[in-house]
Amino acid sequence: ILFAMLCGTLPFDDDDLAKLYKKIGAGQYEIPSFVSPKAQDLLRKIIVVEPDKRATVEQIINHPWFIETLPEVYRPPGEVEAQLVIDFRVIYTMTQAIPEWPPAKVIKALNTNRHNQMTATYYLLSEKRAATDKKPWVLAEQQQYASAMGFKLKQNGQVEIDEEEFVEE
Repeated sequence: ILFAMLCGTLPFDDDDLAKLYKKIGAGQYEIPSFVSPKAQDLLRKIIVVEPDKRATVEQIINHPWFIETLPEVYRPPGEVEAQLVIDFRVIYTMTQAIPEWPPAKVIKALNTNRHNQMTATYYLLSEKRAATDKKPWVLAEQQQYASAMGFKLKQNGQVEIDEEEFVEE
């Protein structure tokens, strides 16, 4: 996924399926020259045929490219972390656009630090909103959005999620 995000293509591609499998098996790919040297280094450490020779998660999060370019919102949590304060404007936007994602499921995925399409979408939209809309998180506004989705937002910015509403896939 990181390769596709940085390069705009997949690392392995070929119209001939046999050739494609051969490239994958050999770990044969090219990184475009517009990718920074540090990002290239990280990709080369991640995209390795032999699993035991690939960079570990710890090595990835401590890699210079990762440390220098990762926005604060995506940084690994410290030992003590406050619960995420969710932007219900973003949840509302997401669930209106994608009705298959019930708000309770999105909130639960965020609160349990899941790494899936819902949380990735939330963080991307949240980051976009922060960059374009300088309005701060305001409890009254957040309560309106939460209420529109059937939640009562507490003073601390949290909602109670009925566990029965959340069905694991």
